[in-house]
Amino acid sequence: MNQISLPNASVVERQPAAPAENALIAPRPSPFARAGLGELRQRKASGRRALFEQVCVALACLVAWQLLVTFNLVPPAGVAAPGQSIVRWGQLVTTAPFWAALGNTLLSWFLGMAIAVVVAIPLGISIGLSRFWTDSTRFSIDFMRTVPPVALMPVILLLLGPTLAMKICLILVGTVWPLLIQAIYAASQVDAVQRDAASSFRLGRWSRIRFLLIPSVTPFVATGLRIAATVSLLLSVAAEYIGGAPGLGTALAQAEIAGNLPEMYAYILTAATLGVTINVGFIYLQRRFLWWHSSVRANARG
Repeated sequence: MNQISLPNASVVERQPAAPAENALIAPRPSPFARAGLGELRQRKASGRRALFEQVCVALACLVAWQLLVTFNLVPPAGVAAPGQSIVRWGQLVTTAPFWAALGNTLLSWFLGMAIAVVVAIPLGISIGLSRFWTDSTRFSIDFMRTVPPVALMPVILLLLGPTLAMKICLILVGTVWPLLIQAIYAASQVDAVQRDAASSFRLGRWSRIRFLLIPSVTPFVATGLRIAATVSLLLSVAAEYIGGAPGLGTALAQAEIAGNLPEMYAYILTAATLGVTINVGFIYLQRRFLWWHSSVRANARG
């Protein structure tokens, strides 16, 4: 029989399979990743340390307050003990009049801030973009912003009475100027090189507003918003305390007239806590939405 010979086939050597345990070993992080993790841990530790220091200072103030009352270093008829004030504060939280007063204060604060933002920021940017209007309005703005808003309260109270409109008007008088001045300064500080670049690329009006004006103005306006928010709350409580409009200020005045010191200091603590909460909220929003700005990144590293 004829013998059929097959062609020689090439022999392929198979590589031994890698051990199964090698597949479970994660790659080592790069030096840049380790540096980023170290910086993140350092930031968290710094934040916890700062929070701990602030809590310690607050507790030290409460202890000092208690010692002043205990050893009669302050008139007992004018200062209540912190323990009594905090206990009364906890009792007020469960009552409807407390929340009604808090709601009235927050309503006037919000409406006054909203109107001030709508009026002051566009007007300030419009003035800041023009050298003529910046120089022409400088004296008028500097003069009017030095007038204390509380000094105008008798006039506003006579015209509007102890109403919500009176509080909003007083808030506008005090909060417009920080926003207006910050907006003027921000618009006037837009980089000239960036303006020339936008003109060279023939960007449209909306593109210039979006990519040039808004990133340049926003950090300054954010600072003005923080200042205006605190001033707005102070003026709202002052209008209620002096003018008699419904809110925390009126409740505080009624407790003072009745000689109920723990309740009076409870409303003072409420106003202070509200102010701190608003300020912390604006700081958080500023870090959340302006993470790209150099000042926010520098504070985060610090």
